[in-house]
Amino acid sequence: MKNKWFKTIFIILFLMFLGLYISANAGLIDYQAKYKNMMTEKEIERFEEDIKNNVNIDIKDYIKTDNKVYSNNVSKTTYKISKTIGNVIKDTLNLIFNSVDKAINS
Repeated sequence: MKNKWFKTIFIILFLMFLGLYISANAGLIDYQAKYKNMMTEKEIERFEEDIKNNVNIDIKDYIKTDNKVYSNNVSKTTYKISKTIGNVIKDTLNLIFNSVDKAINS
């Protein structure tokens, strides 16, 4: 009974880690941050027109920053947990492969 609960919890945690790991490494977070600062064609044309007319230019007038951030304590905590799990798995695999390497080479 305990083994079944442990296995279920482990699978859920692993799937959460996997989802966050893939989204972080796929560049989704970077893409979202970049998208916040992108200038649309309309702002680019307005910017170029202001340059031609020698108008004082402030970058805040041309960049849209009205996107909402949906991160909260749950997502931050889950991300920290997934990073910790990832580091533990990485360290464990390094230990195993280093041990195998020593066994083969000695």
